[in-house]
Amino acid sequence: GNSAGRTPAGLCPCCLKPRSVTVVVEGFLFGTEGYTQMRVDQESPSGCYRVVVGLELFTGVAAIIGGLLLVISPSGTILHARPSALNGTPFSDWRVPGLLLATLVGGGLLGAGLWQRRRGSHARDLSMFAGGGLIAFEAAELAWIGFQPLEALFGVVGAAIVVLSRQMRR
Repeated sequence: GNSAGRTPAGLCPCCLKPRSVTVVVEGFLFGTEGYTQMRVDQESPSGCYRVVVGLELFTGVAAIIGGLLLVISPSGTILHARPSALNGTPFSDWRVPGLLLATLVGGGLLGAGLWQRRRGSHARDLSMFAGGGLIAFEAAELAWIGFQPLEALFGVVGAAIVVLSRQMRR
């Protein structure tokens, strides 16, 4: 048998799945005719862990920067965000949506990514919650302002975080 603390050969120590497993996510992006694929291959000893941490940290930082740019320029000019997209929403300009993006999405994903990187208590659950929060944020954005290409991209990122986190060991 295996000694304590050792992972059986051929299994990812992060999620105890075969290392050859590949997750493929397809989604319609940027209004193009084609689809994109995001492959997460668990060939490295901690492939799914690294991908989750990377997605959380990158997306969290991007959301904080994007949100702050909307707060700084509530007209949306810096990010080329159309003020007309806010017609029929509870928002008169991009300041509050930017604040929500920076704090809820950016802060949540950055915090989850840092906690996951430390392998903190309940990090797996926190990552699943943060990924679900990203999906919910994008769904609310879709309902309020209609389809925007980045909603699809970040919805796929949120789903990938949830799926990969769920596969990790507790």
